[in-house]
Amino acid sequence: MSSPYRRALVTGASSGIGRAIATELAADGVDLVVVARSTDRLSALADELDVEVEVMTADLLDDTDVRRVVERLGVDPAIDLLVNNAGFGNGGRFDRLDLDRELAQVQIHIRVMMQLTHAALTAMRARGGGGGILNVSSMGGFQPMPGSATYMACKAYETSFSESIRLENAGSGIHVTALCPGFVDTPMVQRDAAARRLPRQLLLSPEGVARAGIDGVAENKAVVVPGVGWKAAAALSGAMPRSATRLLLAGVGRLGRSGS
Repeated sequence: MSSPYRRALVTGASSGIGRAIATELAADGVDLVVVARSTDRLSALADELDVEVEVMTADLLDDTDVRRVVERLGVDPAIDLLVNNAGFGNGGRFDRLDLDRELAQVQIHIRVMMQLTHAALTAMRARGGGGGILNVSSMGGFQPMPGSATYMACKAYETSFSESIRLENAGSGIHVTALCPGFVDTPMVQRDAAARRLPRQLLLSPEGVARAGIDGVAENKAVVVPGVGWKAAAALSGAMPRSATRLLLAGVGRLGRSGS
């Protein structure tokens, strides 16, 4: 299908959802700047795609590397779609987890996401508006999640932040969308004990999630929850009283996550 975007910068593009988003965008004819820590994986991805691909090796927990990505968002060839996908999860009871690792999640999911979003918005506004920002969040951010407290709190922030930025830019032609999937069949989720207990039909494909997010930002949707079952779960979560949600999730932390 055709795309309203000409060039996209995708973080965390070497695997999982990020790789699928890059591949789907390339299928739409969108040129790419792909960002991740692994040059080899990014180069292999670039070789597979039939569009112009700029490989940008960067560790987004390193301030110098983050500044390089921020600078790239403000120069030509212009980026008119930013995909904030980079991140990682860390399961277990919070007081038993390494605090530096928990703070690193906050760094990459919140601080870096804000830095890149600010740079992209500034550049898009300077060009007269138009463009898109797709923030890969999670349906888990809709409710408390014992065993993934920091990760899901970050995702709640990402979703709320995206919705607010979208409203601030209404009428500018800049679309901002939060992509909020349930469990996706990626290496990170495959290591999750709770995900391994799910019926296979509830485990989403990275390609399907990627397509839902790409179409969602093009259509200027505020929040995208891929999959019929997950949409129903999201609706139920929003309808339940917060006290009932906490009671329902009280045992999740005992589902066998590492470190619990």
